Amino acid sequence: MQHLVGEDEFTVVQRVPWESVLDAFPEIRANPFVDRLCEVFSSKKDNCVSFEDMLDLFSALAPSCPVECKAKWAFRIFDFNDSNALETEDLHELIDRLTNGKVIREDGKYLSETEKQHIIDIIMSEVDLDFTGSIVTVEFVHAVSKMPDFCSSFTLKL
Repeated sequence: MQHLVGEDEFTVVQRVPWESVLDAFPEIRANPFVDRLCEVFSSKKDNCVSFEDMLDLFSALAPSCPVECKAKWAFRIFDFNDSNALETEDLHELIDRLTNGKVIREDGKYLSETEKQHIIDIIMSEVDLDFTGSIVTVEFVHAVSKMPDFCSSFTLKL
């Protein structure tokens, strides 16, 4: 556990290792984006979180969090290369993580790379409103705000 002196000499900021968070909240460990949750919510990018970092995490994943706020956090989590845009590579990673790399078709077979690319092409055609080949935050927020299940899916249930 790290102890850092805060902005004034009377404040001590305690940072907890991410592994301790996962021990305390196994629901987070089971999340397919567990590594991204740490990367996005760790304010110091040191594999540790402060109390404020944990407040941000639990606020973003609370059922009562507004959809626009949830969407902005989700965007950051899904932006695997931290480019401030969701690109084809990010969407491939997103599909693989959501499905454990094993999307099963009705015939019992896994989706091929060609079929995954087809899904990505459809997503891009619907969400990439300025036709840049990537999805920026405002486009993502606009798209997920129209998805009725987004808020309930992007929630941590303790």
